[in-house]
This record gives sequence, structure tokens and C-alpha cells, in this order.
Amino acid sequence: MKEALFLLADSVVQFGHAKGMRIFEMVQGVVETTTRSSMPHHDFHESVDWTSLEQAANRALHPASGRLEAFTARNARAG
Repeated sequence: MKEALFLLADSVVQFGHAKGMRIFEMVQGVVETTTRSSMPHHDFHESVDWTSLEQAANRALHPASGRLEAFTARNARAG
């Protein structure tokens, strides 16, 4: 699935960059959700390890500022 997202980003850059299209791939961090808490492989996380929903949302807005245009089509871990 991740490979498909990388290929999609590459395609957007290749065919849409000249038309002003930008794409950013972001791993939001370890956000505490009901789904995530049901996964035993996350049991080791302490409460300080979690990225809050507010933090993840704020980090997702940074590319919209235009200051991160040099990072288009790059994968970034936000938390």
C-alpha cells in the first residue's frame, strides 16, 4: 500500500508539477485512537509517545503554507 502511495506522488509530480499541483506524504506519528489502542504491538508506548490529534492536524496544515514546496513528493514523519 505504501509503495502505491509513493508511485501516486511521483505521478502527480511528473504530470502535474508544471500545472501547479503539489503532493505531500505525511506519516502523522503515533496518534492514539481506538483502532491503534487495540493493536498489541503498540502496548509499549508511554503516554508521552503519542502524537495528539491536534498536533497531527496542525502538522498536516504546514504544507498548505507554501513554505514546504521544496519537499513536494517526499515522505515526512510528522510525529
